[in-house]
Amino acid sequence: MLEKNLDLFAAGVPIAGLTNYEKAVNMYAPVDPAHVEILKNVPIWAFHAADDTTVSPKNSEEMVAAIKAQNGNLIHFTEYEAGIIKPTGHFSWVPALQNQDMIEWLFAQKK
Repeated sequence: MLEKNLDLFAAGVPIAGLTNYEKAVNMYAPVDPAHVEILKNVPIWAFHAADDTTVSPKNSEEMVAAIKAQNGNLIHFTEYEAGIIKPTGHFSWVPALQNQDMIEWLFAQKK
């Protein structure tokens, strides 16, 4: 949504994100360089749990690494350690949306 609406959003907060959904195999999709180029100057704070078995954390890890490799310095990444998110690691939106630092950061972003 962020990628297709850069003129609308000042920032993005993907939680348990999946890239290239149409090419996903076992809920893991390699990062497409086109996505990185478009997003490298967008403020992003991504969240994922290390033990997410619904959507592989590799998606978020590789996207964050790829954006940083393109000199994208507006990206943050919080990866919750295995066993922290209950009942499963895929529920990482619960602590992410309760993260007061993220909320303040998000509302400080401007277009």
